[in-house]
Amino acid sequence: MKKTIGTLLALALFASLAAAQTSSTVSQTGTNQKATVTQTGTQYLQTSTVTQSNSSNVASVNQNSENGAPQTATVTQNGVGNLSTVSQTMIGSNIYNTSGNIAYIEQIGNGNRSNQTAYSTNWNGENEHGVQHGNNNSLVQNMYEGYTNSVDATQIGNNNIATQYTTGAWLGGTVNQTGNYNQAYQTINSNINNYGTINQTGDNNYAVQNMSGGAYNDNLTNNENHATITQDGNFNHSSQTMSGVGDHQTVSVYGSSNTTTQTASSDYDQASTEIHGNNNRTSEAQSGGSTNTSYNYVQGNGNTLTVTQNGSSNVSGTSATDLGINQVGSNDEASLSQYGNSNTSTISQTAGNYNVANVYQGTLSTPSNLNASSVMQTGSSNVATIIQH
Repeated sequence: MKKTIGTLLALALFASLAAAQTSSTVSQTGTNQKATVTQTGTQYLQTSTVTQSNSSNVASVNQNSENGAPQTATVTQNGVGNLSTVSQTMIGSNIYNTSGNIAYIEQIGNGNRSNQTAYSTNWNGENEHGVQHGNNNSLVQNMYEGYTNSVDATQIGNNNIATQYTTGAWLGGTVNQTGNYNQAYQTINSNINNYGTINQTGDNNYAVQNMSGGAYNDNLTNNENHATITQDGNFNHSSQTMSGVGDHQTVSVYGSSNTTTQTASSDYDQASTEIHGNNNRTSEAQSGGSTNTSYNYVQGNGNTLTVTQNGSSNVSGTSATDLGINQVGSNDEASLSQYGNSNTSTISQTAGNYNVANVYQGTLSTPSNLNASSVMQTGSSNVATIIQH
């Protein structure tokens, strides 16, 4: 068995192209180990691999390159109480280097912490991958600038926290969590064709997505931002906030006693929710814009759905098969408010009893024109209210 205690420092400095390609491998077996790798180069690939076993290990990889030289860093830790940090910086004029930086961290054990940071200029690509198996894990992924960037986090265990923050163009962020009491925070700031996805399986999980930018110069062709949250379990909470043009929001919930909130504040936005279960609470708000659409499907009992649209030419459902609010079950409540002109709303409540539907279009102080509303109810003891000003 090879045991190393203390700090391993692998420092590579290159002054010529012949020595520009760097490679560093650190392998450690034992306890209380530390590994630090620093690589600085110019035009060629930098590669670093750190492997650690057992507990209380600390690994740090720092890579800096010029002229768009790609970088690859891999850290694998097995044990309890591990800490891993990877920092990559790529500057220079090597545009459209979509391979760019690649950072991979895998931790298996309890109480692990991981931090990944990447920065790239021009149109160089960046990729960060994090995998954690165990309890009380924390994963932070930061990505700045760059092009065709992607970050993904996979956490299997309890009490996991994943945080992603990205800027640049053509971004993709994914969080997959399995277990209970997980937290996922995803922030994407860009204006060209970005995707954010959070998948959680378990109970008492928390998912938050914040996206800004939207379609570039209001061009809605393949430039919109897309945010998706899927939760399978009970007592989960999800929140989506978007502030760009032409954004797409989607939330799918399977279980009971979950809470969902969607907020958008621009034009041409689309929001949809799909709820399967009982006693779920859904709130959807589209404010400060026009030509927004909202589609919602709820199946189960005792669910409450609230939709608010503030602007003109908004649509909550367009037909009997593409409904704004579609509830299938008993004791459900639906509330739909639209403020502005030329809005359309559709509510359908079927296969249940004691349902309540309320539609409000315009107000006494701010009347609106050319609005249309439709409510369809099948069952007994249903109540429908439509108020148009």
